[in-house]
Amino acid sequence: MSKYEERAERQTLEAQQPNFKPKKNDNATIIYSFGVNDESTFEEEMLERLPNAELFAFDFSVNDFGPQLLPNSRPRAHFMKVGLGAKDEPSKTPPFYTLQSLMAHHKHDYIDIFKIDVEGAEYIAMSAFMDYLQAQGIETLPIGQIMIELHLQDDENVTTPSVLSWWERLESFGMRPVWLEVNLLAVALGRYVEYVWVNAKDMKSVLLEE
Repeated sequence: MSKYEERAERQTLEAQQPNFKPKKNDNATIIYSFGVNDESTFEEEMLERLPNAELFAFDFSVNDFGPQLLPNSRPRAHFMKVGLGAKDEPSKTPPFYTLQSLMAHHKHDYIDIFKIDVEGAEYIAMSAFMDYLQAQGIETLPIGQIMIELHLQDDENVTTPSVLSWWERLESFGMRPVWLEVNLLAVALGRYVEYVWVNAKDMKSVLLEE
């Protein structure tokens, strides 16, 4: 990652998280980060800002966090070399799992902050999670806030009707967009847009606390 990309990553983070604060109770703030690559500015920044946070990162393309994660943050940072998918594929190398399986593995039923940058797999992964919730009769996403990079490049699986349907389904589970930024650094590679969604139906969200 170039120094310009690192600067853009930090500016994006600061714009996305201006007012986030730790929970008032003793429960840990749970953060999931999908798509670490070799740059862990986001992970370090969140652990620095939220002293009660526990961060769980997942990436099948690297073996560990990037050098930005400081030693004193290590005890609250946990890494798994796995991919996020629409179904569990433990026999793959590296393995892929659904979001619900990873949450069950870590004994979590709620995620405060969910960051996802998985190069186009966000659509099938989140659809599979919503399918699972719907089958359980759950009408609200068990996530307080989503920070996502949407990949809108021309693709047979990414069409205007399919993205609209996917977006409206997320809204039905309570998610509302509150911030966006076009990723100009990647404009030559495709149409990438970074969004922040907040769960308007979620009474557990620390963003909705008084």
